[in-house]
Amino acid sequence: VMPFMNDEMIVVVPQDHPLSQMDLIEGNMLQNQTWVLREQGSGTRTYSDKLLSSLELNIKKTFIFTSIQGVKEAVMAGLGIALLSRLTVQKELKSNELKTFHLKNEPLIRPFSIVKKLDFEASKAMELFLRKVEEFAIKGRPK
Repeated sequence: VMPFMNDEMIVVVPQDHPLSQMDLIEGNMLQNQTWVLREQGSGTRTYSDKLLSSLELNIKKTFIFTSIQGVKEAVMAGLGIALLSRLTVQKELKSNELKTFHLKNEPLIRPFSIVKKLDFEASKAMELFLRKVEEFAIKGRPK
């Protein structure tokens, strides 16, 4: 297992949501919200479920989508709030289609790793791919 970067997860809300004007919130301020989630088996869904459980949140309602794009569009349409990777919502945050805030005392970081067999021998194509992944992790991440 080769960790190669950390992924910041953020709660995103529609631009007109009451929490959209706040910079820092307490976890209990997420009580009784409608959540837009990925499907079971998704890494994003697993991370979302862990957060909802750790904060002991009561959920008003959920909508489930099978793609990040579907989740983003549902949140922008005002259906609810979501936990997504900052990497996936850069454009929407920059254009103010989505808003985010910091969650007090909740570091929302998940590690990304490459998993390979011990006797793995990389092809030239795989070596190039792994080099590109490493370059992205070091300098290609959005600021």
